[in-house]
Amino acid sequence: LLLDLTMPGLAGPKVAEEALRKRPNLAIIVLTMHDDEYYLQELLRIGARGYVLKKSTGTELVQAIRAVYRGNNYIDPSMAKHVISPYVGRPAAKTATQLDVLTAREQEVCRLLAYGYTNAEVAGKLFISDRTVETHRNNIMSKLELRSRAQLVRFAIDNGLLKTDCPG
Repeated sequence: LLLDLTMPGLAGPKVAEEALRKRPNLAIIVLTMHDDEYYLQELLRIGARGYVLKKSTGTELVQAIRAVYRGNNYIDPSMAKHVISPYVGRPAAKTATQLDVLTAREQEVCRLLAYGYTNAEVAGKLFISDRTVETHRNNIMSKLELRSRAQLVRFAIDNGLLKTDCPG
């Protein structure tokens, strides 16, 4: 779903929330003029998988659509700093109760998915089947009560699963 955040008579975040409530696996890309951190964080929290500014090129919109179609997330490059900068250089805040519910393999799968790798790419890196990756992903989402890949990324960041220097 390509969602314009500013619609007459409708609140974009509420539309996204309602759409995801009705169809939890729906992939939402937000197209907006709002280049402010509040909207970005709110839409990611709700479960949007893409955030593109209207001032971006058509090529960026196509990249966002392709990325989300492949199961990845996309954040307009000019907005990415709002997601990443609060965590760069800060010690990882490992919450034992949250991280400890995942097996070591689930943590590794979570880390790779959070970096944006597809199920097939994770399978190749870990020498397991795509189906096994999907099972791990479903277990992670269930154990942590996550509804979207954006929430999985947030969990990985908050719990120190991502390294700032290299994804692989």
